[in-house]
Amino acid sequence: MALRAVLAGVGLGAVALAALTVSTDRPLIPDLVQDKQAEAQRAEAPGACFASGPSGRPGSVVDCAAEHVFELAAALDLGEYPGSAFSSAAYPDQKQIAAWSQQLCEGTVNTYLRGRLDAHGRFRIGALLSSEKAWSSGEHVLRCGLEVPGGSRKLLPSTGRVADQDQSLTYDTGVCVGAEHNMPTDPVDCGQPHAFEVIGQADLAAQFPDRTDAAPPSEDEQNNELKGLCEKAAETYLGDAERLRATTLDVNWTIVKPQSWLVGSRKAVCFLAKHNDQGFAIISGSVKGDVLVDGAKPVAPPKPTRSTAQPIAPPGRPPE
Repeated sequence: MALRAVLAGVGLGAVALAALTVSTDRPLIPDLVQDKQAEAQRAEAPGACFASGPSGRPGSVVDCAAEHVFELAAALDLGEYPGSAFSSAAYPDQKQIAAWSQQLCEGTVNTYLRGRLDAHGRFRIGALLSSEKAWSSGEHVLRCGLEVPGGSRKLLPSTGRVADQDQSLTYDTGVCVGAEHNMPTDPVDCGQPHAFEVIGQADLAAQFPDRTDAAPPSEDEQNNELKGLCEKAAETYLGDAERLRATTLDVNWTIVKPQSWLVGSRKAVCFLAKHNDQGFAIISGSVKGDVLVDGAKPVAPPKPTRSTAQPIAPPGRPPE
């Protein structure tokens, strides 16, 4: 089973699945043939998970409890679909492959997950098409599945089946997320230009224990809970409030959209960032060390020099 990875247009990153072939360097023995046949069958079964192969691409079938980069939802025999394009001897171009992926894989993956795919979560729909060699020999198969996109068209590992876990888009504490055109992209080394640095996570299931899938908390309700949680996370991450003030960065957080809450996503991320007219300011270096904001060392705002129990009248307005 030789496969060629394709950039499906519905997921980020091109992926490839290693060919399952039988070596001809030595005589075939029944056990070896049976092993290869069993491996090929596992690779066609919905729910099969594939470990990272060469260059981070999908390789051999593994238990889904282990790290893997692709979970198969279905292998579609395109020869069973009406239309000359599905059976043509000419290998499809990228535009045609992208159209098939959108038309066939989106519904297939949602059916596989029983309609519980978080479109705003960390998993994306991916597709694998038979290689040109396999296509020319009559194998016209589109394999639809789930993957976690990373930067530079790479895939990130995950563990467990998608249906059994929270799909929220989260990052580990200390991760810096890169920036392109002042908007967040993928995790990068904190020494590289980035949009924000993660300082913690929040489990909204604990904050809203009585809310069912059908009763998501509003944005205002989430903001009220996350403000205090993330401010505390920032002080814990940096050591104290003074260090936070010195960075000139703001405490930010994500919220769980109603569509995501309906399918079981409950995790939010706390992060430090600064916004400007273009979007996110560009940060270099970790906030725990020497950090630059838009290329300059941050200058903390002056501390208040006066405290009073009474409000201070605005300039030009007589005291009441």
